[in-house]
Amino acid sequence: MKYTKVEELGNKVGLYNLAIYMNDGSLLIAKYNANAKNYIDFTFYPKAKNFSYDTFAHVSETGVASRPDMGISSFQFFFAPADKNIKYHYKKGFEPYAYELREYTADELLTNGDPGDICNPSAGFKMYCTALIRLNGWKIPKDYPFKVK
Repeated sequence: MKYTKVEELGNKVGLYNLAIYMNDGSLLIAKYNANAKNYIDFTFYPKAKNFSYDTFAHVSETGVASRPDMGISSFQFFFAPADKNIKYHYKKGFEPYAYELREYTADELLTNGDPGDICNPSAGFKMYCTALIRLNGWKIPKDYPFKVK
């Protein structure tokens, strides 16, 4: 991986989170997981200019956390190659986020699973959007529910 800069995000989006700016203009946020004691959650911005502290750590007026840019200008990945926890089902290492889903289908990613993570406009985090794109051969499906930036 070739990068231009690594920045600790500190209290802006949570302690120990790192922003890794890539040579190609993309950005990878490595989110520290205190329970696992390592970096396992990763948010990828194909265009680093789309990253905003406000949308990354967004909390609505009602106190509900969400990521309005997820599945639109940022995409969620997970890294847990050694974790044998039944909830994860990750075997290959760095993969699209699909917590608690095994052999998932496009329908599951759009409508089933954790209502906050499914890939549709009503979800707060839309983390399964990355898995939906992977399921479609790493291409944005024609019926994808968002306009990607």
